Amino acid sequence: MPLIKSRNKKSFDVRDEFQMAVEDISSIRELLLRVFNLVKWIINVVLCKVIKLRIFGHSLDKIR
Repeated sequence: MPLIKSRNKKSFDVRDEFQMAVEDISSIRELLLRVFNLVKWIINVVLCKVIKLRIFGHSLDKIR
């Protein structure tokens, strides 16, 4: 009986490890997605500021 229990426990541990690995992969994927969204947001903000500066810069040059 102890051998069967240890085998079952061993396979159960493997399943736990597999489940933890799957959760780690999904959490890493979620982290990468958040980082990607943050980078995309930063690029959008920088581009908007550059475009606004260029528009206002041109309009200021025309006023002068």
